[in-house]
Amino acid sequence: MPLDFSDPRYAGRPLLRFLDAYVLAVIGELSRSDERLIADTVDRALGPSPDWKVTVRRAAGLPEDFDVRIRAAWDGQRDGVGTVAFVLAISNENFAPLIDPVTGDESSGEA
Repeated sequence: MPLDFSDPRYAGRPLLRFLDAYVLAVIGELSRSDERLIADTVDRALGPSPDWKVTVRRAAGLPEDFDVRIRAAWDGQRDGVGTVAFVLAISNENFAPLIDPVTGDESSGEA
């Protein structure tokens, strides 16, 4: 997978992992094996569905046309912008600031 999901930016932020994989899939840069892995993980985490990308998009509250917006941005980017740089730019602008990390206390139900 082009992204390093062990990066600290993903610590306690599973939805951010799904969203970054979603962007990779939308632009056609997620391998079939990685897409199967992400789809299975999304099904377990968010519930089964015929299209994991729709599930992730809806879980994040993104508009229905967000795939089209991402593809248009990908097609219109300047030369030399790499895949990872593009995904992180989309993510940092649209997702990362909205997703607080889940801490051990929150996931266990303690306040």
